[in-house]
Amino acid sequence: MNKPSLGFVNSADCVDMPCDAKKKVLIVDTDGTTLGKAGDTLTSFSEFEWDSEDQRWGMGDYRLPNQMTTAMDGSAVKPSNWPNKGIDRTLNGKQVCEFNTGYNMYKCSGVTYKMLIIESMDGDTEVRRLSPVALATDDGSVDLINGPMDHGWCGGYTCQQRISTFYALVIVGRSTTLLHFHSAAVNEIHAAGCCCWR
Repeated sequence: MNKPSLGFVNSADCVDMPCDAKKKVLIVDTDGTTLGKAGDTLTSFSEFEWDSEDQRWGMGDYRLPNQMTTAMDGSAVKPSNWPNKGIDRTLNGKQVCEFNTGYNMYKCSGVTYKMLIIESMDGDTEVRRLSPVALATDDGSVDLINGPMDHGWCGGYTCQQRISTFYALVIVGRSTTLLHFHSAAVNEIHAAGCCCWR
């Protein structure tokens, strides 16, 4: 799996952090011929360049939405509450994935992942930026989601309009996953789970 491209981190494409095309990939080995065991999965290296010295990547604890890092009484909540960066790889206190350098992805066993599609249905869905969106779990995982690239063209220039649709990889059966938007709360949201086609 190729790494995200820094060339797309600009105001015309993905804005200030990588888009999600290479960061939200799920491959399920349904019969065991690729990974050695039926049901094993590969998930993206979503935390690529998290807290990098090169801040052009726009990934890190400093990008967590304010409502995650501020308690109701106004006191600070430390990002260390979420030590596991990227797609959730912990189930019942145990790591279920290990990094596979050959694939440049995580190989996961004994767990089922699905794609969760989160979409703002508000009237300003293309002009109000909600990202980065943070998906956090109670066992200390947090993933930042940016959404898709701007593909519109307006008079020879990019339109700088991006749909507010976010693709997250989640573990099936997890009951405590929190979703945080970077801007004001969404009034109407649509969420749907995608399964794998066989």
